[in-house]
Amino acid sequence: MHSDAVLGLEFSRDGKYMASASADKFVKVTDLTTGKVAKSFEGHTHHALGVAWHPHGRQIISTGADKSVRHWNFEIGERVGQRVNFGKEVTAICYVGFTDQAVVAAGDKTVRLINASNLNDVRSFAGGTDYMYACAATPDAQFVVAGGQDSTLRVWTLANAQVVASFEAPTPAGAPKKEEKK
Repeated sequence: MHSDAVLGLEFSRDGKYMASASADKFVKVTDLTTGKVAKSFEGHTHHALGVAWHPHGRQIISTGADKSVRHWNFEIGERVGQRVNFGKEVTAICYVGFTDQAVVAAGDKTVRLINASNLNDVRSFAGGTDYMYACAATPDAQFVVAGGQDSTLRVWTLANAQVVASFEAPTPAGAPKKEEKK
């Protein structure tokens, strides 16, 4: 399948395929019935870190250590768009419900909602204090959650990007509380 570490995975919504992102810079789609690679997407110039299926199952978005988000058409096997202007590695991506929007997390402390068809920002979610590694959205498209190097999970409303909860790592008994980085 891949020639290096697998860093991101997601099943297609119909359960027929598995998309994978790898340190070998490829995004591959495996047919789960045959176990064979159905499509292989080349274009990342550094590790492919995350991958997400569009809800309709015909497109995939991947993120990479090359500071990019790449949009692929699964049916024709080609890249249909890319954005390469993130400040640091783009570590994770997930679609929001059955919309054409996706949440991305990046090493530049950002969590963003993007329009998947043109890859432009819709809004940002403030509060990340360090490298962000993971993100998710609730199935009903009401909330976004992200976490990273600062060991804190932050939950925002999708509609207006307001923080509704913050879950910090517990402080060991007797240890001084860690201060947020500015």
